[in-house]
Parts: sequence; C-alpha cells; structure tokens
Amino acid sequence: MRLVTWIDANAPYHDGFINKRQEHPPYDMPADGELARTLAAVHVRRCGDCHSPEEVSRVDWIDINTPGKSLFLTAPLAKNAEGTGRCAQSVYEDRDDPDYRALLEVVETAVGRAWEYPRRDLKGLGVRRSKLAQSGTGL
Repeated sequence: MRLVTWIDANAPYHDGFINKRQEHPPYDMPADGELARTLAAVHVRRCGDCHSPEEVSRVDWIDINTPGKSLFLTAPLAKNAEGTGRCAQSVYEDRDDPDYRALLEVVETAVGRAWEYPRRDLKGLGVRRSKLAQSGTGL
C-alpha cells in the first residue's frame, strides 16, 4: 500500500515533499528562447542546405549528462573528429570549427544552469549524478 501511494503521489518525479518551493527559480532549458534562437542562427547558416532550422535546432536533443554528445553536435561532425557522420556531408570537419565551438559553449552553459538550478524532475537525478561523479563511475 505504501509503494502504491508513493507512486500515485508522483514521488518519483518530485522525489521529495519537503520545501516544495525551491530557493532559486529553476532554469527551464526547453523554455529558454535565447538558447533556441542561438542554435537556430547557426543551423540556418550551416545546415540550411539540407534541413530546416526547426528540424535540427531542438533543445530536447541536448544531452544533459554529456553536452558534447548532443545530437545536433555529433551528427554534423566528421567521423574522424569523433562525430557520428549522420549528415550526408560533414558540416564541421573538426571540433575547432568556430560554429561548433560556439554551439558547444552555449550548450555547456545551458546544461550547467540546468544542474545549478534544476527543475523538480532533475533535482533527484542531480543527487544521483553527483554521487556517481564522486565515486568515479559516471552516469
């Protein structure tokens, strides 16, 4: 009965009921319009020949554990630069490409903010993430 009540009460999502109001407002990456505009601006220039910017400028493709492995960073990166090579032609020949570096920096900043000021659904993951990082096992 306790387990069912816990699950029904959405405890896995919120993971706690103490101090329901967070000390700092959470950073909501999907709602960050500036992040989306920055991604789209680069994708218009670099990916517009094959894709519409909306198709590849997806904030939900950001890897919150390893920002450099976000899909819109690895797909257009050349295979010899540790990309997946999913794009027909490599957009970024290496990781030193200025647009690649700019996107990576913006994504890393957003992920940092997401972990610093987590939404309730990330809060419990952050505790697990920091414990795993301390133990050296990764996430």
